Amino acid sequence: MICRRYFNRAVVASALALPGVARSESSVLRLGTMRLNSAAPFFVASDKGFFEDEGLKVQIEYFDAAAQLPVAAVANSIDVGMTAFTAAYFNLAAKGGLKLICGDSRPHPAFPNNQLVASRNGYDAGLRSFADIRGRRLGITTIGSSFHYQFGVIAMKFAFPLSQVELLPLQTLPNVGSAVVAGKLDGAILPSTVADPLIRAGSGVFIGNTAEVDMTQGSGVFTRPDVIAANRAGIERFIRAHRRAMAFSNRAVNRIDEQGRPVTSDEREELLEIVARRTGQTRQQISSTFGYYDPAASLNVEDVRKVLRFWQDLGLVKREVDAEHVVDLSFAT
Repeated sequence: MICRRYFNRAVVASALALPGVARSESSVLRLGTMRLNSAAPFFVASDKGFFEDEGLKVQIEYFDAAAQLPVAAVANSIDVGMTAFTAAYFNLAAKGGLKLICGDSRPHPAFPNNQLVASRNGYDAGLRSFADIRGRRLGITTIGSSFHYQFGVIAMKFAFPLSQVELLPLQTLPNVGSAVVAGKLDGAILPSTVADPLIRAGSGVFIGNTAEVDMTQGSGVFTRPDVIAANRAGIERFIRAHRRAMAFSNRAVNRIDEQGRPVTSDEREELLEIVARRTGQTRQQISSTFGYYDPAASLNVEDVRKVLRFWQDLGLVKREVDAEHVVDLSFAT
């Protein structure tokens, strides 16, 4: 059982770990994200001039864990962010500090998203399927993170309490990946960008894509209500540029042939180049790790409610919080 006091300490630690970002001039939108394939549309919109076409100046700031992003927004270090529907997000949003405005990538059975990866020790000890997480020592970034949620969904699917899984919060994805390599964990759920190199190197064993267990949309784009109030037109232009980049990313990497192989195109090659440069990985490393990019960047409000109820059932978010507190329905579609 995870206590609220421990969770609150984790949120404070995330805030202390935030990079020192100076306040930019009001004409610049400060965008927070992670160096992951899921952020490809942001990289595309920046590198291909989609933001510029909308008359926007967007400054990208990078973070190591999804839980850091809502904290950064409330602290006025960023104006817009993309993050998972973490417990930290819902708690901060419920106080009037944040609003979801549109969607981004989402789980799809034909494309990798987050993956369950066993360490060599964990695999040898019997972690061979999703059902085998019961009784295992598994890594997550933070309590209340998307990875925490996905382990909870797996436990529900196979009808055992999440308390029968030992979850170790290691704060950042590099920390979790290193613990898998070192055999300090039985396994972890990792984004495909992080999981694939471990699997290729033989340091981890692929167990499955989490989309096999759950197709819930678990992330979106958010901003602060004061940013909307001061610059609604700018946020509307940001969303248009984002949707344009989502559609480009969908055409580039979400077209597959009859054998399920990605369709080669100039757009795919261009996207590979952009994402490799932004994430610091090679084109080969990322070529098979792209998820599904919804060309409409739609936000499934019912899925927001589903994830919110999960955190409420764990006692990490108050019961009186509802989706209307955390979503700006004038933007979300």
